[in-house]
Amino acid sequence: MKSTAEVVIIGAGVIGCSTAYHLAKMGITDVAVVEMEQVGAGTSSKSASMLSLQFGSDALLARLAKYSYQHYMQFEEELGTPIDFRKTGWLSVASGPKVTELRQHAEMLNSLGIRTDVLSPEDVKQLYPELNTDDLEVGTWGPDDGPFDPHMIMWGYVKRATEKGVKLSQGEKALGLRIENGHLTGVETSAGVISTNTVVNAAGPWAQEVGSWAVSTSH
Repeated sequence: MKSTAEVVIIGAGVIGCSTAYHLAKMGITDVAVVEMEQVGAGTSSKSASMLSLQFGSDALLARLAKYSYQHYMQFEEELGTPIDFRKTGWLSVASGPKVTELRQHAEMLNSLGIRTDVLSPEDVKQLYPELNTDDLEVGTWGPDDGPFDPHMIMWGYVKRATEKGVKLSQGEKALGLRIENGHLTGVETSAGVISTNTVVNAAGPWAQEVGSWAVSTSH
């Protein structure tokens, strides 16, 4: 275990692994990643694993999705790890009061260069013959969405990060923060204390608990 680090990342899900890699890419390699189980043991490995451009509910989120999508399309070239991405497309359907909302959503995505086709019930039926479209009024289709392998993404980030000097500690649980005179001085873990002035909270479902340490310790 590292006894000191410029940055300590709590959690080795996709956010923690990505943060470690991008810090190392910027030249910040004195980094410790603390994971209480194994890489991706939390929600990252249990997600639907869809790379989707259709989930952006507003323009900002859609732009972020587009940026992330472009990054993942270059993932294997940049990190040397395949992510097993397959374009299967994404279908949304609506009737009644949701029709206008779905049409406006498609218009917004198309204005940002994210292809989203507006479909009639007949179009939907042709695309998915097994669906009952009798009660549908409209559908939208994003052809570029699809599933990928979250484990490969996390390990791709970790592999490159550790090659650059980042230290990954699995089976090491973060227990609290050390704060002196209002300043962070370290992270308490099940293996000891890591002295640091910077912590990244990437604890996923436990992020609220980790965040509460800073509040409770500062009083």
